[in-house]
Amino acid sequence: MQDFAISADKTNMAFSRIANGTDLRRHRRYPIEGGSLRLLWDDGKRERVLNGKVLDVSVSGARLLLDEPLPPRALVLCSDAKLGIHGTASVRYCNPAKRKYEIGLEFAGGSGWHEPEESLEPSSYPTNGE
Repeated sequence: MQDFAISADKTNMAFSRIANGTDLRRHRRYPIEGGSLRLLWDDGKRERVLNGKVLDVSVSGARLLLDEPLPPRALVLCSDAKLGIHGTASVRYCNPAKRKYEIGLEFAGGSGWHEPEESLEPSSYPTNGE
C-alpha cells in the first residue's frame, strides 16, 4: 500500500511539471541538423527499410521525421554510423507533421550514442551533413 502512495505522489508531481511546461525527460535532447537514421521494421508481411531525418537525439531516444507512419510500440532496428547509433528502439508516438510523420523512439538498452563533451554546444554535435 505504501508503494502505491509513493508512486501516486511521483505521478502527481509529474503531472504538475507537465502543466508548468517543465521537461520531464531523463536525458537532455541535442538537436541534429542534416542527420538521418536508417530503420529496419518488420510490418508482419515483410521487412522494410525506412530513412528518417533526425530532429534531435538523447541517450535514451530520438525524434525523427518519416515519410510514412509507424505504429506505436513497434520495434525497429536503428543504425547511423556518424551518430554512433546502433540498436533496437520502440516507437513511442507517431504524429502527422506537414505531410510527414514525427516519430518518437525510445532506445532499448542503449544505442551507443553518447552525450557530447560539456565544451560542445548541442547544435555543434556531429551531424551527417559534415
